[in-house]
Amino acid sequence: MQLLKILIIVIIAGLMMMGCSKDDSSYTEDNSVDQAPGLVVKAESPEPLAVPELIEPKSDSDWEAIVNNKNAEIIGVLNILNPVATYIIAAFEQYDDKLGEITHEEWEDTGAQLGRANSIYEDCKKRIADKKFDKKLFLDLEEAWQVYVKVGVAGLRTKTMIDDDLKRAS
Repeated sequence: MQLLKILIIVIIAGLMMMGCSKDDSSYTEDNSVDQAPGLVVKAESPEPLAVPELIEPKSDSDWEAIVNNKNAEIIGVLNILNPVATYIIAAFEQYDDKLGEITHEEWEDTGAQLGRANSIYEDCKKRIADKKFDKKLFLDLEEAWQVYVKVGVAGLRTKTMIDDDLKRAS
């Protein structure tokens, strides 16, 4: 639970930094982001994923509850990452030629990390569906969670780079 609190603080701090960036972009009601006059990224935020209720573990070896709670943390992180990723993908689809080489490289690196996290998490979801709860599953979920958090930071950095590129392009 302490780890979840730390995660929430880090994410909120990142979002606050994103909101306080030097460009004057702000979300409009249709979830588009104004970059500069004439350059608007049209992106619809995806629906948030349902987060499982936390379960109080009955013991240190109650892997079903422990895995459930780690999975809930991951889904919470994904609910923050998905809108940022959707925005970034839309920006590349709409303005690829206006985005700098470094921005492309940053997103490529972030995408590789995201692919790694998704691969680990997909394997974990299969084991959860098969009810194969054990310490190894928990550790794999923890690894996926850690990579998703890193992807979140990299995603915010990429979004900021996109905003700067689009501002310069206008």
